[in-house]
Amino acid sequence: MPVPPRLRSLARHPLFVMWAFVAFSLLVKENYPFSHFPMYSHVAPETHYFYLTDGEGNNLGTKTNFGMAASNLKKKYHSYLTALAEQREKEAGHRIKASELPASDQETCGQKLFDYILERGEHRGKWTRNKPDIIRLRRADIQRKGSELIETNRLIAERKLTGSPQNPPAD
Repeated sequence: MPVPPRLRSLARHPLFVMWAFVAFSLLVKENYPFSHFPMYSHVAPETHYFYLTDGEGNNLGTKTNFGMAASNLKKKYHSYLTALAEQREKEAGHRIKASELPASDQETCGQKLFDYILERGEHRGKWTRNKPDIIRLRRADIQRKGSELIETNRLIAERKLTGSPQNPPAD
């Protein structure tokens, strides 16, 4: 089948490939495998996140109080877990995953995280004015079972804070 001369001259134009790609992209839209977001091609059946609460279970905003995103809270905690797992590996002489550390080690890493975020919070006037008597690090696990999402929460670490309006330091 012969190609018309007008179409042949258009195909030689420097922008032809770009316009052909634009037309193709508009046609297939955001459908896998042509998506710009390949991480959404497979959703994991389970995930988790961390958050902070006060003694009554009220959420303490990490961005507002400590100047860090909740996702960075998770990353920082996991960095402490990984470092401790590597230390335990050297002591034991075999591989130990961070996820296999006992609750006591997880609590130790939670206390290190408290040291880090409380130091950050001291530099923010809002945190020092509204400091609760207790701060808790909680983990929320989300699992997909069939068409349901199931969320379970558990306490990782807890710290009583002295010098808060509810818990002043002893003289």
